[in-house]
Amino acid sequence: MPLHLPSRLLQCSAPAWLLLAVVVCAQTSLGPSIHSVDFQNFDYPYAGQHIHVSNGKWDRVVNNAQENSEEHYAVVKVVYGPLVGDSREQAAVLTADWGVANFQTGHVLVYATSSGAPALLQELGQSDSSGNNDIDWTRVRDLRIADGQLTIIADEGQCRACTDSIVTAKYRWDGKHFVRTSLLRKRATNQSKR
Repeated sequence: MPLHLPSRLLQCSAPAWLLLAVVVCAQTSLGPSIHSVDFQNFDYPYAGQHIHVSNGKWDRVVNNAQENSEEHYAVVKVVYGPLVGDSREQAAVLTADWGVANFQTGHVLVYATSSGAPALLQELGQSDSSGNNDIDWTRVRDLRIADGQLTIIADEGQCRACTDSIVTAKYRWDGKHFVRTSLLRKRATNQSKR
């Protein structure tokens, strides 16, 4: 693919336009960006199967003589940033699922692009060997990516409607999976209560 540079850029010193050309070529050779993935209309792993979320939601309601159940799944938030040290951005997707009892469980799924397609790096949620059980995954309120780290923020309290403290957990990619690097519990103030 030919690279066409604006004439004003060509008037710059050779190192400036050459550097820009190298950056542009490097970006295009890496393939599609994770930003091109529509996570609101996407297949997600859920309860040992894959479900297709449309417009950010998936619902299953069964009301018959054999079964009376509901399952719901939603995309809550998607954030982007570099997490694995390869100069590309990854996507962290906060999802929630709930049923008849209305207890919501949060999951954070981290995706990268591999061979031009999205690939799940890791799902964080519930308890697992990386220490994720220190967060109440039913009350995840936010997630962020900054400084190569994934930050997950959750409420914690004596009851579902109470927020006694706010838990902030940070994770860093170790080459194989995300490892928690810090966990901070901060007492909630009136301003930070839900």
